[in-house]
Amino acid sequence: MRFNRYGRFNVPYCHKNDRFSPAYITKITNQVKRIQDVLARLDWTFVASDFREALSDLRSSDFVYADPPYAGRHVDYFNSWSERDEEDLANILKSAPCHFVLSTWHSNEFRENEFLKKNWNAPGVHLFTRKHFYHVGSTEDLRHPMFEALITNFDQKKYAEVETETEQLAFLEEPLPYRARSRQQLRQTV
Repeated sequence: MRFNRYGRFNVPYCHKNDRFSPAYITKITNQVKRIQDVLARLDWTFVASDFREALSDLRSSDFVYADPPYAGRHVDYFNSWSERDEEDLANILKSAPCHFVLSTWHSNEFRENEFLKKNWNAPGVHLFTRKHFYHVGSTEDLRHPMFEALITNFDQKKYAEVETETEQLAFLEEPLPYRARSRQQLRQTV
């Protein structure tokens, strides 16, 4: 969810019937139910705190997925996101004893993410990009494609053979090759 500087939700509901059909709303509802079921079975801890505090006690068995506001883009969020925040997160993740994935933006037709070269040009860092189109914008002509970036401290090629399908999976649905594996087996492969 996104909030504006007043702490209010700032992405309005889209009233386009072809984008939010009853079937699509049902799919979203089912995905939320799936999250509830998964969370009830697993021993996860959710913490509402500054990322510096949340990531202060990382262990080698942890896995971090970080999705901060995109530095250098419109980040007029409720609590904002500064260059210092971006640098602190990069330093914490680069020194983490565990695997991590950081999602951010790479480039669009107008500019590139300057923080990628500044913070992520180091040995052992892997960058993957994928073109993405945003549907948020006041008019169609203001909606432009962007290259998203995933940054990891492990080589994704090691896991590439697992992905056999390119269709979008339901939220938290595992690709077929993983379904037969237990959580213990998954931990051993990472």
